[in-house]
Amino acid sequence: MSNILLVDDEELILTAVKQFLEMAGHSVFTATTGNETLRILADQKGEIDLVLLDLTLPDMNGLDLIPKLSVDYPSLKVVIWSGALPDELEFEDQPFIKAVLSKPFDLRDLRETIDRTLGG
Repeated sequence: MSNILLVDDEELILTAVKQFLEMAGHSVFTATTGNETLRILADQKGEIDLVLLDLTLPDMNGLDLIPKLSVDYPSLKVVIWSGALPDELEFEDQPFIKAVLSKPFDLRDLRETIDRTLGG
């Protein structure tokens, strides 16, 4: 299926969502920091199809990571998943951000978002 990178500093979320997505046939990578995210993307040399990105990371704000992703990986699809979405957050002018999921979310919503994002 697809190669998906999960980025979140909460190990429990990474473990549960990784298992869920692997059962659906995806290859899943995980990162807990922005720097680890950049390393995995570089190591995979453009083979990551989708990044699920939390905005709260220990080494950098996810919002600070987004411009770097858009420049270095312009064809990358990104879904923001976060429990703390700023009110002024808007992504209309950032076409690589395909969706926003507010935590907590239902796994059915996650699956539908991923299917819609990868299918379109």
